[in-house]
Formats: sequence, structure tokens, C-alpha cells
Amino acid sequence: MKLSVKAKVAAAVTVFTVVLTALVLGGVLSTVSATVTQNAEDNLRAVSKEVKRQLLFDDGMVEAPEALLVQGGVYTAVYSAEGPFLCGYMPSANLDSLDFKPGKTRSWGNWLVLDRRAQVEGYGAVHLRSATNIEQLTDAVHKMWIMALAGLFVIAVAASLGSYLIVRRCLRPLDTINSTAAGIQEGTDLSLRIPLGKADDEFHALGSTFNAMLDRLEQSFGKERRFTDNASHELRTPVAVMLAEADYALEENRSPQEQRDALAKIREQAVYMSELTSQLLALARADRGASRLQMEELDFSELCEMVGETGAELAAERGIRLGASIQPGICVNGDTALLMRMLLNLLENAVRYGREGGHIRLELCCEDGQARGCVADDGIGIAPEHLPHIWERFYQADRSRSGVAGGAGLGLAMVEYIAQAHGGSVSCESTLGEGSTFSWSIPALPAQGACAD
Repeated sequence: MKLSVKAKVAAAVTVFTVVLTALVLGGVLSTVSATVTQNAEDNLRAVSKEVKRQLLFDDGMVEAPEALLVQGGVYTAVYSAEGPFLCGYMPSANLDSLDFKPGKTRSWGNWLVLDRRAQVEGYGAVHLRSATNIEQLTDAVHKMWIMALAGLFVIAVAASLGSYLIVRRCLRPLDTINSTAAGIQEGTDLSLRIPLGKADDEFHALGSTFNAMLDRLEQSFGKERRFTDNASHELRTPVAVMLAEADYALEENRSPQEQRDALAKIREQAVYMSELTSQLLALARADRGASRLQMEELDFSELCEMVGETGAELAAERGIRLGASIQPGICVNGDTALLMRMLLNLLENAVRYGREGGHIRLELCCEDGQARGCVADDGIGIAPEHLPHIWERFYQADRSRSGVAGGAGLGLAMVEYIAQAHGGSVSCESTLGEGSTFSWSIPALPAQGACAD
């Protein structure tokens, strides 16, 4: 039979309480019993000793004070060395018939008996026998044991019920956590949270941790759901275009030029899908921690200048001028291909959302051991409500407002991954209708050209 945690803890507490109480009561009652018996023996010896001390021989008789012969529940009788009774009192004839064993205290039924030898001046050797009834003492100890056992039973029942109620109350938050988890499992509702009280204990900490985990799971699943939906959409669109163009080219009476145009559109969509797939694979490897960077010492200033020239050509197609302010000699330890991809993504983003006939600025400098740079444009800008989400995969601001045909929404996600993979960070400042500035910071190598202090 399976027992709940409450029952197990209650049983353990009950057993511990009962055993501890039994040991304590047993020790106390044993001590009381031993003490009572010892007191009776001490009283018996004291009276017997006093009778022995005051024995005398007078008028041919052995005598002792009457008060001593029956004192404090102790009866004393004197016998001659041959055995006949001389004086005193013995409450039972059977006590007279016991074998004489001097110096030993012994039990006989409900009696405690002590024998002594004595010398009476003028008479000679005699035997003393003192006896005291311990029936009342034995009954008292017996009743105490019965009361102790009854009390032990009451304690066991009280400990069992009390510990179970206390444990159930203490584990109530655990039941709440369990029911919340079960609700999530049954309904897959990650918005459920554990209600936390004002208590500041281990269960409160567990509930807080569980809620934080649910927050992260909800965010992760939300991102995954959006990622899956957007990826499906982004891949479905070019596939649909390719199929449509292929069907168009296969129709009868299509001229060679029309077929070439259709093939060109198919190729364009295939290139787009190839780039999208490559970025998805790169981000998937990064998520799994399987992405390996080819780190080497490189001149980041020269890399920025080279990518800036490519960006200037892209910008010129839209009549945008690109200006660069690059501090020479800045070296970093990084992956050349990835850093080039980061710069190109930022410049392509600036060209795509920049204003025709506008300006783009590419800057790089070294400050506090960091290679800091930015790509700034004076284009359409980003609304404040979109800024927190621009680094999410496939996230795109409302393109219907701007009329700009953007990419798949993976460029900035790649930028953030590359910067973080190099121990750096990225940020964005933007004003709607005035432009955006994307900044990055990557650790620079010390004592390298402009980075030297």
C-alpha cells in the first residue's frame, strides 16, 4: 500500500515520539521503583540495627523496647541460636518458618525480610528477623506502569493526529504546486501560476522558482510558436512564388524570354530560401551550443572599412550616402566571417529602412578596452512599442505603414547572437520618423595600436 508523504512523516513523528516517551517513562518509573524499594530496605536495615543495639538480657529473658519491635511498618522478632522464639512480633507464621540467612535482604511474597546475628550480654547468640510489607508499594508501582502505558497510548494517538494535521498544513503549498502543474499538463495552459502567500519559507521560495520557470517556459514556447509560424510563412511564400512561376513557364506558347524571366524569379526565390535556411541553421546551432567560432586575432578597423565599402555601394543604389569614422588599429579576437555578417546585416538594415537621398553613418572607436561602434541612419525609425522585440527572430514592425519590403526578420537576431558570442552586446536607439542607431561593443585586444593605454 502506497503511503503519502503526509502519512509517512506523521508515522515517523509518531514512532519517534512514542519511542522517546516510552524510554523516558520507563527510565522514570524504573528509577521510582528502585528508589521505593531501596527506601524500604534502608528503613528495614535501620530498624533492625536499632533493635540489635538495644537488646538486653533481664530476669532470664531476652528483651527489647516494644516500640522498636513494631516501628514504621517493620516487624522484628528475636530467636535463639537454636531457633525458638524469644520476643518480638512476626505478622505471619510462615515468616517464622523461613530459613535463616543473616545479612541478606530478600523478598518473600509481599514481604521484604532481613536476618541478623547478635550477641546479648549474659545470654549469648541470638537471631533477629525484621520484615516489612511492600504490597502497597508494589501495587503503587504497578498502577504507575498501567497509567504510563495508558498515557503512552494517548500520546501515540495525539502525536499521530497532531503530526498529520501539522504536516498537511505545512505541505499545503506543495499540493497547490502539484495541482497547478497538473492543470498545466491537462490543459497546456502555461499562464497558470502558483498563488503565493505572505510566508517567507522554503515552499514560498519553491513556488517563486516554479513561477519563474513557468514565465520562462511561456516566453520560450511563445517564441517557438511565433518562430514556427513565421518560419512556415517565410518559407511558404517563396515556394508558392516558385511553383507559380514554374507553372507559368510550363504553359504552352510561352516565349523563351518569358521562360527565362520565370526562371530568374525562381532563382531569386531559391537564393532567398538558401540565405534564410543558412541563417536558421546558424541560429539553431547557436541554440544547441554546437556553433563553433573560428577565433583569431584580427584588425577590426580594416574589417569595418572593407564592409563599409560594400555598404556604400548598396546605399548608392537608393541614393543614400554612407559616411565612415573608423579609428585605425583596433584589434579584436573574433570570427572574421561572423563579424563581417554582423556589420553587413546592420548596414543592409540601415539601407533598407533608410530614407532615399538620406545618410548612413558607420563609426568605430576604442573606449575602456572595448571596440565600440554604431550604424546610424535617418530613415523611418522604429516605434517605441516595437523596440523591445526587434531582436526576436522573424519579428518585423508594421511594414504596411512604411511601405518598406523588409527581409525575413532574422538579421538583427543574428547580430545579437554574434555580438554575444564575442562577449559583447548590442543596443538600439530610435525615434519614429527620424532614424535609428544600432550600437555594439566587443572586447578589444589590449596593447594593440589604438587600444594601448
